[in-house]
Amino acid sequence: MSPRLDIARTRADFEAIVALQRANHASAVASERHGSEGFVYARHDAELLQRFAAYLPQVIVRDPDGQIVGYTLAMPVQLRDSVPELTPMFTQFERMPYQGRPISQWPYFVGGQV
Repeated sequence: MSPRLDIARTRADFEAIVALQRANHASAVASERHGSEGFVYARHDAELLQRFAAYLPQVIVRDPDGQIVGYTLAMPVQLRDSVPELTPMFTQFERMPYQGRPISQWPYFVGGQV
């Protein structure tokens, strides 16, 4: 069996995402490996991820045993203030044009932490 895509639904799913995030956070990955292996920047907790999921599905990858081995987060603009590290990005969206209008005037969400 190969890995399969799924949607995070349970508290255990969100806790597993947080555990993966913690293991791959910039502070947990040796700096000399940042360029070759990558890392994640922002931190979330299970409660916040469940709030994200109330707006948008949070995609996960399960291994053949059902363990979560990967994820990608979808952050709704409605929760833009929930991750202070990302506030500057949302501020830029208020000024950055797309087809003659600021991005913030379009319906959008932020995808990240893959």
